[in-house]
Amino acid sequence: MDKNLRKCKSCGHEISAKGKITCPSCGAVNKQPIYKRTWFIVLMVFILLGMLGNLGDKGDDTGTEPMASEETTNEENVDSEQTENVEKDLTEITQTTETEANDTELIEAETVSEPAIETPQVTTVETSSETVAQKNALRSAISYLNYTSFSRSGLIEQLKYEGFDEEDAVYGVDNSGADWMEQAAKSAQDYLDYTSFSRSGLIDQLIYEGFTVEQATYGTDSTGL
Repeated sequence: MDKNLRKCKSCGHEISAKGKITCPSCGAVNKQPIYKRTWFIVLMVFILLGMLGNLGDKGDDTGTEPMASEETTNEENVDSEQTENVEKDLTEITQTTETEANDTELIEAETVSEPAIETPQVTTVETSSETVAQKNALRSAISYLNYTSFSRSGLIEQLKYEGFDEEDAVYGVDNSGADWMEQAAKSAQDYLDYTSFSRSGLIDQLIYEGFTVEQATYGTDSTGL
C-alpha cells in the first residue's frame, strides 16, 4: 500500500494520508493520527528536553553533596579545636587558682606560727584639770608679777581683792613660778629707788609687805646695805 494513502474509516476507500481529508466515496471526514500531527511532535520534544534538564539538575545536586559534607567536616574540626583550647584554658586557670590558694595557706600558716608580740600598755595618769577660775587666777598672778614685785601673801591678798576666792588665789600664786627671794630683792631695790632706808628699817618694811624674815633679810642684803 502506498505510504501517501490510507483507508477511510467509514467505507474503507483509499484516501490521501496527509491532513484532514473528506472521503470522496462516503463523505466522511478523516483526520490525521495525533502522533503524526506537528503540534504533538513539538510538544513531545519539549517534554523530552524538560526531562533531560531535570536529570542534569539531579546530577549537579549529587556533585555538590561531597562539598557540603567536606564543609561540615571542616566546621566540626574547627569546633573540636576550639573546645580543646577552652578546656586547656580552664585547666590552666584551675591550676593557677590552686597555686594561689596554696600560697595563701602557707602565708596564713606562717602568720599563725609567729609568736604574738605583746604591745606594752601605757597607763595614762590623769591630772586634775584646772577650773576656769583657777586658770584666770594664775593668769592674773603672772600679770601682776610682770608688772611689779610681790610677796607670796601680798599677791594672794591682791587676787582676793580682785574677787577670786582664797582657794583659787592660792592656786594661782603657788603655780605662778615666782622666786620669792628674788621678789624680795626687787622690792627692796624699788624702795631704795623711791626713798632712803636703814638696813633694819628696810627689813621691817619688807616683812610688813608679807615677806618672811629670811626673804626680807636676803632682799636687803642684795641691795648692799
